[in-house]
Amino acid sequence: MACQQQLRIKYDKNKKVLEYELQCRGQCDDGKDCKPKSETDDKTHVTKEFCACKEGKGDPTGECYIVLYTVRNKTGDKIIEQYYTCEGKKSCPDKTKCAAKVVGRDQPDPDENVNVFVQCDCWPEDEVWPE
Repeated sequence: MACQQQLRIKYDKNKKVLEYELQCRGQCDDGKDCKPKSETDDKTHVTKEFCACKEGKGDPTGECYIVLYTVRNKTGDKIIEQYYTCEGKKSCPDKTKCAAKVVGRDQPDPDENVNVFVQCDCWPEDEVWPE
């Protein structure tokens, strides 16, 4: 199995985002595990997280992948904002688009929090929302 990535977004019952979790699994071509990698810009206090080969020490994998951004205050002890984008080093094939798509949902009880699972990939253009 190649390096697979998805984002779990946890919402409360009022549809407010509670947390984001980048999930990486599988093994890369070198036989090592695919793991999250974090890079922090100390000037802007922004952490960029993505799935990477070489046990989280390599570059992002795939032509389209999830990047989770976390913005913290100057002391780094409080999250100000989190968001994600779909990015890629290569362009997607014709009639496809690098975009996020909901691929799963988990809500054991209607009165409880819900988990939504999102993946970035080169999806057919007619299967994703326009920008």
